[in-house]
Amino acid sequence: MYLFWLVVGVGHAIAAYVIKDVPLFQFPVGHISVTMANTLVLVLLLQVLRFFSLKLQGQEFITPKDIHNERKARCVYYVCTFAYMIVFFLGMFAMPKRPIEKPKSEYIIYPQKDTLN
Repeated sequence: MYLFWLVVGVGHAIAAYVIKDVPLFQFPVGHISVTMANTLVLVLLLQVLRFFSLKLQGQEFITPKDIHNERKARCVYYVCTFAYMIVFFLGMFAMPKRPIEKPKSEYIIYPQKDTLN
């Protein structure tokens, strides 16, 4: 399953690189390519935190199935979850803002100044 999400993350990073200068994807909050590139960072971070959790406590992260089996969360789980959420929100809301450019298209017909009179 991890390999699938790694491929999705690499695909997002490639797509983000391709569309980074396309003004169509520029929104008032930032360019969509920054969020797409964040997918790969989050997938890699999840794997690092999973490895960290396995080394410190010898078990995987808690899933909803484990909660029903009365497995208790340890401090390492909360620290890893908090670290992941910080990176997630930084990637979502700390996007660099570029000025919004009007898309140049040969299909948009702008009226000439002398035809407005």
